Amino acid sequence: MRNPTARLITLGTVCLLTACEEAPSKTFYVTVPAAQTSHFIRDLLALASDVGLKSKAGSATDDNGHTLNVVEGAGSGLRLWAQNLPLSVYEAKRCGLADTHQFDPEQFILSVDTIWPWLATATRESSTDVERRLLALGYQVAARPRQC
Repeated sequence: MRNPTARLITLGTVCLLTACEEAPSKTFYVTVPAAQTSHFIRDLLALASDVGLKSKAGSATDDNGHTLNVVEGAGSGLRLWAQNLPLSVYEAKRCGLADTHQFDPEQFILSVDTIWPWLATATRESSTDVERRLLALGYQVAARPRQC
């Protein structure tokens, strides 16, 4: 293609087609005894670093003492996000917790995704690597949240 207009139209078409694709993502659930939460967060930060992500962890505690823990990592078009699993009032009651919205202190939802649809293979490989390493460290990893 020697015509600059044709190049521009081709490039624009490719950009529009890939922008309409949904970015690939993998989500799984990790069960962690509440007493080991800080250890899990350290392990997850190390894993994120090993796969080339710059990551940070944070937490917030409400007036009732319920703590939300969050880990976020990003780099090379990939993003890792983990946090305690949110519970509805009904789920909290069923799990024997207080009658309020809160976060499951023993379960994390973890997702690995990409901002670029064409990195689907890298997302699958990275999420599989993170999942495999968590299992090797002794954490329970599942495709669905555990029920109380």
